[in-house]
Amino acid sequence: MTPVLHLACAPTYRGGERQVALLAGLQAATRPVSALVGNARLRGELIGAGVRGEPWGGPTASGLLRLRGALREHHGVVAVHDSRSLSAIRLLGPLRHPVVVHRRIDDRPRDRAATRRKYGGLTVVCVSEAVARVMAEWGHDPARLHVVRSALPDRGPAPPPPGPFSLLSVGALVPHKGHDVLLAALRLLPPIPTVIAGVGPARRRLGRLAGGLPVQFVGDVPDPSRLFASAHAVVHPSRTEGLGTAVLEGQLAGRPIIASAVGGLPELLGPGDLVAADDPRALAAAIERLRHASAPERARLGAEQRRRALAWSSPAALLAATDAVYAAAPWPSTTKTAASSRASSPAGTVAPAPAAPTTTRSAPGSC
Repeated sequence: MTPVLHLACAPTYRGGERQVALLAGLQAATRPVSALVGNARLRGELIGAGVRGEPWGGPTASGLLRLRGALREHHGVVAVHDSRSLSAIRLLGPLRHPVVVHRRIDDRPRDRAATRRKYGGLTVVCVSEAVARVMAEWGHDPARLHVVRSALPDRGPAPPPPGPFSLLSVGALVPHKGHDVLLAALRLLPPIPTVIAGVGPARRRLGRLAGGLPVQFVGDVPDPSRLFASAHAVVHPSRTEGLGTAVLEGQLAGRPIIASAVGGLPELLGPGDLVAADDPRALAAAIERLRHASAPERARLGAEQRRRALAWSSPAALLAATDAVYAAAPWPSTTKTAASSRASSPAGTVAPAPAAPTTTRSAPGSC
């Protein structure tokens, strides 16, 4: 199998970093995998999974030197997981490796020449059809866009918790996650115990907005599975969302979900789970319906969410689909002779269409 070098210089640990850890760990079972990363927790998880992980600051003077040295020793695919990492590899001059960009946000890239040069000619893995549409509308070649669905290990469903109806919201405390909308919705309802897990620059403002509400901010929780087990339902009120790893985890735990109808979330959820973004009254009405639902009805809704998650993807499907894209990524013309060192493509095919992004699928019922 072709060696892989992952680049992820973001200092934070969020859903994207969780996906990097999962993917790189799966790949490390069958090939050499290394990573330059900016987050210490991610680096620790990678090393624990058999990946050669090194600290990296991205497109700084020392970061570029470290990257140049890593590329000199590398003879395979380079997987780029954030914009600054992509900037770093472009600053080193002509590419000498197949480069695959993973894009997990549904924001439109900046419409300027430098950004277009940065993405120009590269294969892009999109976390949802919504992200792929944004990239295609921005002008990226649809034949170079491939949808590979995120996945999480399945720990099995969590039994219903005791006590009164409660909510959980997991996500970075940043404006686009919409926690302020959730707090505004809770103001319209009888008191509902709510846990908000995550860290970020909006923490102080959200604390003020939550004044007088039965809301608990628990910060960064490395293993949030216990939080999903202790909540009756999961709320994800994002204003924008590439996909939503927290929603996927809530589904696997067998919890009913209420989420905004934005980005990739409608691909993961059913119409009855979705509300308009930035609408506290609509969100409050959806929460109230779920609060009044009987325990058997909430169990049925949770079981349906779990069924959707299991049909959506799996770690094995994520690995197979990603490997198929990596195997098809072209070597730059300056290093065509290096292509002969690549291993043959794994099971699965990549068949990009000229007018639409490709969804790379694996076994039926997974991806």
